[in-house]
Amino acid sequence: MIWLSILIGMPLVIAGPIYLLRRFQKVSAWGAALVILALVWVAWQAPVDTVFVLLGRTLRYSVLDHLALPWILLLTGMLLAFSGSVPQGWSNAPFTLVSVGILTVALVLENLTLAMVFLLAGSILNTFLIQSGRHGSTRNAMAFLGLTVLTLPPMALGGWLTEFMIANPGDTNAPVLAVFCLALGFGSLLSIVPLHLRLTAIGEEAPPAVLGLAVVTAQTVGLVRLVEILLSANWLRQTNASELLIMGGLITALAAAAMSLPQPNLGRILAHSATSDLGAILIALGVGSPVALLGALLMVLSRAVAVTLLAITSAIFRYYIPGDEVSLLQGISIRLPGASIGLVIGALALGGFPGFSGFPGRWLVYQAAFEVNPVWGYGMMIANALILANFFRLVRVTYYNEPVGQGSEENRVTLLILAVIIILVLILGVVPFLFVQPLVEVLRMLRVLP
Repeated sequence: MIWLSILIGMPLVIAGPIYLLRRFQKVSAWGAALVILALVWVAWQAPVDTVFVLLGRTLRYSVLDHLALPWILLLTGMLLAFSGSVPQGWSNAPFTLVSVGILTVALVLENLTLAMVFLLAGSILNTFLIQSGRHGSTRNAMAFLGLTVLTLPPMALGGWLTEFMIANPGDTNAPVLAVFCLALGFGSLLSIVPLHLRLTAIGEEAPPAVLGLAVVTAQTVGLVRLVEILLSANWLRQTNASELLIMGGLITALAAAAMSLPQPNLGRILAHSATSDLGAILIALGVGSPVALLGALLMVLSRAVAVTLLAITSAIFRYYIPGDEVSLLQGISIRLPGASIGLVIGALALGGFPGFSGFPGRWLVYQAAFEVNPVWGYGMMIANALILANFFRLVRVTYYNEPVGQGSEENRVTLLILAVIIILVLILGVVPFLFVQPLVEVLRMLRVLP
């Protein structure tokens, strides 16, 4: 009980003092980062299946939560620490703490209807992060807010119908409506094509770290809840849920990769590339074999860390030059060598290049997809090639065009944070068994593997 109380209560309680210190951006960012990084240890030490009853509702810390939450908190803490070095807006630290507390409730709450409500409540706080205390156009923030609010009814109804089917397994009408609502709700939350405008709204105008936070927190929690629903709701096997996941994932992977090619700035390229990577995860969940599920969980972890790295590099570029348009990155590696290295490694990781964090999960997903239908595997490979080609275009501009400055402007704290994220990317890519073995144990506990 005490473990979940700390994980949920501490971010919400500390958010108040951090908000009062919001004008001192470095102090508030580092204070929030220390709180979140301390919670990594709490989340790791908390016993599996810890139960906490709050206002008559049961919160359970499942084995999948025990795997995902420390990773989410670690990357969130790194993004907040980075915000103390390269400011990302005064609202970043306090609202991130509130979002983490609410999303932790969404992760562990057993009542699925309320969990969906908390999930969207945590996600909706990104509206304040998009503006980050800046004056000017609120178009993208309002677009994100409107789309999130519209997502609430199908998500809540889908959660309620899922619980209804558990209590009434013989009902023949509810499954169709439940699958429709869950597909619409999770499709909007996860920003699959053609419901991808929520993530691109963040990528276009928000500080880059906010895009990283959206993927690391709300989307990762959403993916974990989706996996739990797919594993626990046996009635889904009698519907077309698998076909919807596969077709939606394939369309998302190909369309988002294609849409990333003509984008003029790094933020939108990153948003579309992250969306394309999500498509491969959805295909794996649709295939549903043990190998595919193992690959999907690995990709969830690798996607979060790769997007974190790319968000940090994009934020550095935007901080030291007038914007993040591709044309402004010409020869920037001379001035910002650390960020340029981060761009290369992050691109290779998100693109699933061998030796980097995205490859082990993609390799397993490819194997599972080719065993069922080679078309799915070839579709993912084409999308992957488009993403890599687009990032190689950025790398060429960064390294091989005529330089526009001399000397490094990056501070040591920024470089240290970059180095930590890069090490995580390389560990996940070079020694994936450190992550594969715990994931295998999780799948065994969930009775996916014998």
